[in-house]
Amino acid sequence: MSHLLIIGCSRRKRLDAEPIPAIDRHDGPLFRYLRRYLAMRPAHSLQNPAPEPHAIRPP
Repeated sequence: MSHLLIIGCSRRKRLDAEPIPAIDRHDGPLFRYLRRYLAMRPAHSLQNPAPEPHAIRPP
């Protein structure tokens, strides 16, 4: 099962001149939480996500 997460861009952005992925460019609270959440997950869970839906809520 694939997952698709659509979130709007944040007002706060990194100003790097070179192209970088959107998840790194945007630096608002939701993007910071999402990066932390993805960093905590084991690599194999990104390839085989759990079948039940998960909600990610900021702390």
